[in-house]
Amino acid sequence: MSLPILPRTRVWLSNNTVSIIINGEMAKRLCYRYKVDPRRSAALLSTFSSIFQGLIPYGAQMLIVTGFTAGLISPLDVLPYTWFLYLLAISCS
Repeated sequence: MSLPILPRTRVWLSNNTVSIIINGEMAKRLCYRYKVDPRRSAALLSTFSSIFQGLIPYGAQMLIVTGFTAGLISPLDVLPYTWFLYLLAISCS
């Protein structure tokens, strides 16, 4: 239920824990309102924060990968190979 809210926060924050803390209370209210298991809501928050952390160009994963190549590739060059993130997103739907 918190999916539309979390990506907006993830775009601005490059820290999973901070974005979960910011969105946690709202997600808790939504899961009670729409009768979603709180464990499911927590799992979705964690999963989607990990997905967006891997996709943003200033996230730790992308900075490390592009740093290893000494700037020879850009984060956009890496995106086609982040298949784990895509599989993770598909498994949540």
